[in-house]
This record gives sequence, C-alpha cells and structure tokens, in this order.
Amino acid sequence: SDDNISIHNQIIPQHPGIRYLHIAEKAGRYSIGIFVFPPNAVIPLHNHPGMTVLSRILYGTVTVRTYDIIEPFVENTAEGKAEGEGNDGDGTSKSWIPKFMSRVWNPTTSSYLATYPATTETIASANFKPTDNIMNQRRIPRGSMHVYENSLKELSSSQISISELYPTKGNVHEFTAGKHGAAVLDVLVPPYDVDNDRDCTFYREDLDLAVPQRPPLTSTHPTHPTHEEDGANGIIQFDTTRKRKWLVPIPQPDWFHCISGRYGEIGE
Repeated sequence: SDDNISIHNQIIPQHPGIRYLHIAEKAGRYSIGIFVFPPNAVIPLHNHPGMTVLSRILYGTVTVRTYDIIEPFVENTAEGKAEGEGNDGDGTSKSWIPKFMSRVWNPTTSSYLATYPATTETIASANFKPTDNIMNQRRIPRGSMHVYENSLKELSSSQISISELYPTKGNVHEFTAGKHGAAVLDVLVPPYDVDNDRDCTFYREDLDLAVPQRPPLTSTHPTHPTHEEDGANGIIQFDTTRKRKWLVPIPQPDWFHCISGRYGEIGE
C-alpha cells in the first residue's frame, strides 16, 4: 500500500515537514527534483513566473488546485514591493510580477472608468450591484493576480497522473497530499531564478474581492489580451463560463517548510 511505500521517514536528516530531493539542474534551462509529502501536508498556493512545469506522482495521492492567469493590465514600473513580493527577507529578492493598475467599475454606465496606480494598502471592491449609484473607490493591491479558477485535480499513483502548468495556464497552484503522504517528481523549465525575475510568490484568494462575472473590461492597452477578435477598439469580453478570482500576494506562510535532504543516492 502507499502507507508502506512512504519514504518520508527515511530521508536524512529527518524533519517532519515536506522534503525535497534534488536530482539535476542546469542554470537557466531546467531543474528536476522530488517533493516528498508527509500525510496531509500542503504546499501552499504559489506561482511559476514564465515557467512550464510537469509534476508526476510517484506514490500516494495529491489534490491539485490551480488557476489560469488572466493577462494583467499593467504598467512597467517597479515602485516599491507589495507584501509578499520576494520571500527571502533580506531585501535583495526581485519579483517578476509587474505593478497592477486598478480598474474601477461604474455600475451606472456598465464600464470601467479609469486606471489608478495600485497601492498595497487598499483593495478593489467586491460588492457591485446594478442599483449602486456610486463607485466603491477601494483598490487592488500591487502584485495581485486576476485569474480563472480551475476544477480540482486528483493525482494518484494507481494511475499515470501528471499535472502540468504553463506561463498562464494553471500557473498558480497548491498541492495537498492524501492521508498516506505522497511523492511528486517535478520538472521545471526554466527553474526559479531570483536574478532573472523568476522568484516564487505565495498567494491567497481574496474572499472580499468577489469579482463581478458579467461586465466586460474596456481597455486601450495595446498588450491586453482579448477573448474575441476585437483589437481595433480594445473591447475585451471575459470568458463568462468560468469563475474569476483575485489572488493577493502574501509572505511565505510560517507553517510551510520544505527541507532538502537525501534518500539513498537521491538528493544532496
């Protein structure tokens, strides 16, 4: 059984948290390793900036929660850092996430009115109603992500189970191991690299930011993606069949620890 297969307690040095067994890495190209989960352990919600990742379960079961990134409407400046950007704690880490510009929805005219520089102190309003007569002027924190929520995916060693993510598709994810723990082989292309703006940022769903699902986003920003062939006037229709959320950056959770180790000839 998976309970008998678990290698977590055989990794040295011993540690109760999630373990990482390094296999190989080529700077700027790829990294390969194995995450070993104790029972019910969680790798919290985090991103993979500009990366492609394949995750293959080796034993046990894992539930994967993922989000697709809706390309942000951004300005390419780097004023300050949002809470959670750069988790090294020494001030040297750089975040890949560009600064957002907030969009304020006017329920009276059914349009987004203007853009404002986002701040870390305020968040965008969630409570839009057709009867509202005024706009709520709260803002979206810098570094937040506008995403589509995907269905949960169950990975099991009883079948060939692979989770994959791309620069926007499934790029933000969370892993939760089953009752017997799990081991997951991870291949990252390219690997995380703080010096090349591929730092890892952790997130939480902002439950106070219930995104309105119906209104279109009007924008003339030349690089903003569109869900319809309408580049001339910049009108963007969101995919109304999917649930949209906002993810807000946070520091690495205090309860999360992933410690490198060695199992036989694997790891270092």
